[in-house]
Amino acid sequence: MPNPNLHKIEAIIQPYKFDDVKQALLDIGIDGMTISEVRGHGRQKGHSETYRGAEYNVDLHLKLAVPFICTVMGLISMPLGMRNLRGSSLANNIGAGLLIGSTYWFVLALAVSLGHSGALPPIVAAWTANGIFAAIGLFLLLGTV
Repeated sequence: MPNPNLHKIEAIIQPYKFDDVKQALLDIGIDGMTISEVRGHGRQKGHSETYRGAEYNVDLHLKLAVPFICTVMGLISMPLGMRNLRGSSLANNIGAGLLIGSTYWFVLALAVSLGHSGALPPIVAAWTANGIFAAIGLFLLLGTV
């Protein structure tokens, strides 16, 4: 049975109006939304317009980059798990995992902040942490094979 308190709102807006619409929805108590972006259709013919583009685009690219964190962490954890860890204690292994995870989130937060400020392009800001840690994971994996 459908929930009477839930309503679906579907809107097509211009990119330069996104911040205004988002704020209006927050003002009336709607804090969750799914954003789909269509580029290159209609009169634009592949041209994409940005308005205060850094924050808007970084957040959209981040929605695509965050699900890959599991794959990146798997690339790092596989070579570490394949090593002979009999001499190291469980506490050391847990500490190493916490250090790697915390460092990843620090790098991600730093890159996103630089993207929001405009110092990094949005796609680079969203994918930097994944790229760095995937490269580390591949290096470790190739070193253990």
